[in-house]
Amino acid sequence: MRINYLYPILIIIIFYYSTINSQTKSITHYKIESYLPTHNYSRNILPSFKISIEVKENLKGKISIKLKKIIERNFKDIFMQNIKLTKGVNVIQISEQEYKFSKLNTEFYEIYSEFITSSSKYVSDTLTSVMNIDSLRYPSTSPLDFDFFWSNTFSKLDSINPQYKLDTIYEKSTKDIYVYKLTFHSLDSVLVKAWYCLPNENDKLPALLILPSYGNVHINIPYNFCEQGFATIAIQIHGKDVENDDYPIGDDPSAGLYLNNPEKYYLRSAIAHIKRTIDFLYSRPEIDTNRIAAIGTSQGGGLALLITGLDKRIKATSATIPTLISYPQALESGAYWRIRREIKNGNIDERTALKTLSYFDANNLYKNFTNPILLSANYKDRISPPNTIISFYNKLEILNKHLFTQPELGHQYPEHHLDIAINWLKMIFKM
Repeated sequence: MRINYLYPILIIIIFYYSTINSQTKSITHYKIESYLPTHNYSRNILPSFKISIEVKENLKGKISIKLKKIIERNFKDIFMQNIKLTKGVNVIQISEQEYKFSKLNTEFYEIYSEFITSSSKYVSDTLTSVMNIDSLRYPSTSPLDFDFFWSNTFSKLDSINPQYKLDTIYEKSTKDIYVYKLTFHSLDSVLVKAWYCLPNENDKLPALLILPSYGNVHINIPYNFCEQGFATIAIQIHGKDVENDDYPIGDDPSAGLYLNNPEKYYLRSAIAHIKRTIDFLYSRPEIDTNRIAAIGTSQGGGLALLITGLDKRIKATSATIPTLISYPQALESGAYWRIRREIKNGNIDERTALKTLSYFDANNLYKNFTNPILLSANYKDRISPPNTIISFYNKLEILNKHLFTQPELGHQYPEHHLDIAINWLKMIFKM
């Protein structure tokens, strides 16, 4: 007797896709929304949400609402009830009186809804909100030798002759912008490359350090910043060329390497290279050294924070959805998957990794900030978690600090997001 093994598999596949199709036919919209556009709640303004479910037919089932702190792993049911949905749009109110939101602590929270029928399960999108945003502060984790680590690093850097070299790139220059390739020697005998661009002006120029997001790739020429009147440096922090180089294929593993040794961790040399670019700016007669700013997005924003906390020559800082803040809470919030992978695979224990990362945590430098700063945080971002950014912002002991938040965005930003930073810097530097 010949057994056809394909037949039961085919039945399973048909059943699976028929289930998917039935779900598509039954529910066309399932969303949870905050009544308060900012998603910021407090003891005086308690959370209130609504769930909207659009169905094409009458449905019966059990609806639940699940909630957790952003730093927790597991969701908890805060409400569960049998419900009938009628054809069309169904709206369910979620108020404090029924769901006891007054018991929530100071923290960011994720909340979503689940609807289960006898044959299907439906899940809404996930909403992120915060309780007592102004009170959120995470403790510093600065190791005892933190100051010595960085002073020793910079002493070694100072012992190296940078041998700055500027090559004019005529084919990339314009009538309004001069483009140069800058090379110099830095920590660990690395020859660093950067773009150095100057607007065609005779006055002393404010300077801008453009710091890179994560990855070991080429660096774009920062024409747009020069057009706004800034002398601009854009650096490749890994020692590769800013263009036309053999960049590593695939993912950049840097964040997961040498987590047991802060002397070899990639952020140490990156900060040293960036500090050397500030030395370069101080050597240039065209630069107004009282107007040097650092700017970056994601890792670039984190680097901008680190160099600002370590070098007082930075006079203003703009960090868009920055990383490199409060690593313990960031890991709990789902950030730094390369680091979490190394811990999960047993290549490094979490305590050792966090000890290394503490040398590169902007949260351990917040007291060093004295000059204007602009930050942004997106509530659905799990690469640059909003709780870490806002905790850092709250701890800053300066008056000239500004924060933009986007409750509905993840690790993304509008196409012209840097225009906000540039306009802000032009105001700060009175341009």
